[in-house]
Amino acid sequence: MTVRAEIPYIEYVGNGEATDFPFSWSSGDPGDNYVLFNTELQIEGILYELEEYTAEHGGIMRFNEPPTTEDRIVVFRDTPVTQEVDYEEGKPFPAETHERQMDKDTRILQEIISA
Repeated sequence: MTVRAEIPYIEYVGNGEATDFPFSWSSGDPGDNYVLFNTELQIEGILYELEEYTAEHGGIMRFNEPPTTEDRIVVFRDTPVTQEVDYEEGKPFPAETHERQMDKDTRILQEIISA
């Protein structure tokens, strides 16, 4: 997979009707996507659920109840800053594994730039 130019952050204001808050960036893991509700970090499964997720195209943060006009919702990606690829001397080059790590590094840089 390649990672396109993305801003992994979007803000919404509730309107008392909408319950779906989509995002369209890629992520290596669904757990890398988070919600701030009125500046408080939320835990998936309590106030909202991640629905229709794909690693390449994002998904929808679906709230159980529609946020009011006073509520602010921020959806963002926060990729763990780790490097878990181990290249062993004399072994075949793991191209797919290498590309996944490069994709992850690109996502981390996007998050730093857009912060």
